[in-house]
Amino acid sequence: MVEFTIEPRGQFSLASAQRFLGGFTPASGTFADDATRLTMAFPVDGWAGSAAAVVWQDGELIRGEAVVSSPDVSMEAVRGQVARTLSLDHDGMGWDEVGRRDPVIGRLQAEFDHLRPVCFYSPYEAAVQAIIGQRISMRQAARIKLGLAESGGATLEIGGQKLHAFALPNRLLEVTEAPGLNPEKLNRLHEVARAALDGRLDAARLRSLPFDDALAASARSAGSASGRRSTCCCEAPAWPMPSRSQIRGLASRSRPRTTSRPSRTMRSSRRSRTAGDRSGCGASS
Repeated sequence: MVEFTIEPRGQFSLASAQRFLGGFTPASGTFADDATRLTMAFPVDGWAGSAAAVVWQDGELIRGEAVVSSPDVSMEAVRGQVARTLSLDHDGMGWDEVGRRDPVIGRLQAEFDHLRPVCFYSPYEAAVQAIIGQRISMRQAARIKLGLAESGGATLEIGGQKLHAFALPNRLLEVTEAPGLNPEKLNRLHEVARAALDGRLDAARLRSLPFDDALAASARSAGSASGRRSTCCCEAPAWPMPSRSQIRGLASRSRPRTTSRPSRTMRSSRRSRTAGDRSGCGASS
């Protein structure tokens, strides 16, 4: 077991991150929370193995301990991934300054205990979640993902907690069938695994790209340009807050397409009203 520390730049509350995770269904089974400590398990960037880490807040510092599934796993990579997941890998002092200038923002920051985005452990896991979650509930998707972790991922124990990290990309490629996954979803998961192994889902690489390019790259790696998938993938690298124009562009991609053609129900309703009017029934007086 190796100890590490993370020094937040700007205000941060681990308790607010824990409260968020407690209600975030896709994270079910990948973390444990005992009120003061947060334990998580994940495949480590570079895919040499997996890690489990437990973190707690000590004043302004975040302290942690970690265990790994292989001696080839870099502890610095583990620390960096924990920091990125909790949005502690970049400076948040500018956001604090916004709250000091704007009393409305400041009140909301205080109300939500200075919550920072809590991200997927990696773009790889975000893409996996996006594929599995199509056309089913988040609870069903969480069960399927946990099943893949239990059958193909590393089991790690730390701080009295035993967790299953999700399957590494090479292990995911070995899966030929799994409860709840149809062949199409399984093929797309294999595409995601290959993209991860090729480095196309590397968080640092995605963050180095212009926002729109990273959005398109993550969507292609997930096998689709759908807004929902690309949005999900773009949450994982923990970018600093995008600009207002980027948010508008992302929202337009995620918005369902509309059509001027009435639905079958609407057409049937119109025909019924027309027939009633012609026969003298249902006409307004």
